[in-house]
Amino acid sequence: MMISKTIQSNTLANWIAAYYQQIGFIGRIHYQNRVDKEVSGVVVVWKHRFIKYLMNQESQTPFRHEYQAILQGVLDQSVGCIDLPIKKSEDELAIREVSVEGEECQTEFRVIQKYLSHTHVKITNETGKTHQIRVHFAYFFAPIVGDLIYNKLAKKGDSILLYSSKVMFRHPITTQPVEIEISMPNEFRQYLMKPGL
Repeated sequence: MMISKTIQSNTLANWIAAYYQQIGFIGRIHYQNRVDKEVSGVVVVWKHRFIKYLMNQESQTPFRHEYQAILQGVLDQSVGCIDLPIKKSEDELAIREVSVEGEECQTEFRVIQKYLSHTHVKITNETGKTHQIRVHFAYFFAPIVGDLIYNKLAKKGDSILLYSSKVMFRHPITTQPVEIEISMPNEFRQYLMKPGL
């Protein structure tokens, strides 16, 4: 699902705006987190800018965001943190790459299951740079299945097997813990059932 200034139709913003209109709410859309256009999963949206402001006081209300992915490759480590800077490619601005000239970012991961040639991982993305997770794992020769940009084995029509699985935060008004988690998408389940994975 897309969230973009450059794409004007069939976006999450369009759907939310339609919902606002349906319930008679007048206001702007304030995203707490975002996902790449090819990626599905949990996106938190606030109706009021003040709530987003409170959430951004991280020391008071830390926001944790988890993903799951299936990698085309087997990781050596079961737990780790990829700490590599990323920048826009000079050849193609829509593509990111690891570079010492890039912005610092960290991707923490924990292996859920190792297979013969694949790895199912849970990811905590603290810095949230565009394509961060995809670039970091591709750099270590374990790109995400179905990633048409960073996985040379992906084919047109494939679904990228990366999704925003869970968010956790403390509500900035009530201070109560909030946890939102979605079940694994069908394409994930179907892929994990493939023989010889």
